[in-house]
Amino acid sequence: MKSEYDFSKGKRGPVIPVPKGKTRITIRLDKDLLDWFRAQVEAAGGGNYQTLINSALRSFVREMTSEIAEDREEYGKEFAIDEFGPMTAKARSRWAKAKRKPARKSKKERGTPIVLERRLLLCADDLAKRLGVSRGELIERGLKAVLAAQGRV
Repeated sequence: MKSEYDFSKGKRGPVIPVPKGKTRITIRLDKDLLDWFRAQVEAAGGGNYQTLINSALRSFVREMTSEIAEDREEYGKEFAIDEFGPMTAKARSRWAKAKRKPARKSKKERGTPIVLERRLLLCADDLAKRLGVSRGELIERGLKAVLAAQGRV
């Protein structure tokens, strides 16, 4: 090896120029995938595994492009609503009913609000949690027990 090399006429870039229409990139592929492509080329009697990868990618892109084109065909079609005629009186009535707010619950269904001391309410919540019941159910049980003890139930 020479002790000094002359790079005054040297050029930066790859030693082998990239063919027209190709782009040099660095890509990381799984070893097993790369081994498979190399084995395919070897089984075919030679060639370039990179060309085989390029061909596989091109085939995939063609397939995906045709699937996307099929999906896009649906975009130009009329909406399903356009396929129906005007609403009948019965359908209009049902639609109006569906748009209305839900009916209010009666007082019996809503329950009756009660006022309790905060400390008592916290103790009730703790006990209800331990028993695995709701606060309302615990209060209902307690009231029934007191009324039963007095002979009122």
